[in-house]
Amino acid sequence: LTAGPQGAAQRLGVIPDLICLAKSIGGGIPLAAFGGKSEFMKPVSDGRAPHLGTFNGHILAMAAVKGVDKVCTPEALAKAESLNIQALTKIKEIIDEYELPAHTVGFGVKGCVTWSDKPVRNYRDYKATDFNVAELSFLWSLNHGIMTPPGLDEQWLISLAHGQDEIDFMVNDFKELAKTLRG
Repeated sequence: LTAGPQGAAQRLGVIPDLICLAKSIGGGIPLAAFGGKSEFMKPVSDGRAPHLGTFNGHILAMAAVKGVDKVCTPEALAKAESLNIQALTKIKEIIDEYELPAHTVGFGVKGCVTWSDKPVRNYRDYKATDFNVAELSFLWSLNHGIMTPPGLDEQWLISLAHGQDEIDFMVNDFKELAKTLRG
């Protein structure tokens, strides 16, 4: 759902033969999915290639999916993505205003600040980012009540529970960090 109701495949115009949707589709619930064209799925559906797993068809996970299906509408995801675009735009403006060696990257409802003035295109580029400032930024945000996944790439994920107040809080917090870094 990070990339939209039909995932990155639809957003990027790809029609896959097979697709594997990782645990993020469950939003914390033990859930993943795979599927594909009938010619490739036939060995699974006819039992020649059984698919076994701890949580296959888990009743609690399936009930939760029904709930997610009701609230996670295309309109709700579009609103969350709009909030993410707003956050990315405002944070980029702060980066430009304070001449920080960083840039923003976003896709769907996910965004991040990368502490490099050049786009990251490969692993070498990623390793050249300033991890010291990234760690400082992570800890700064955490100490101000913004909890992102641990890591040095400043990722965030806008959920359906987030609204304008949360985006404003995050952007203002980043601005305070920028002022402190340039102070």
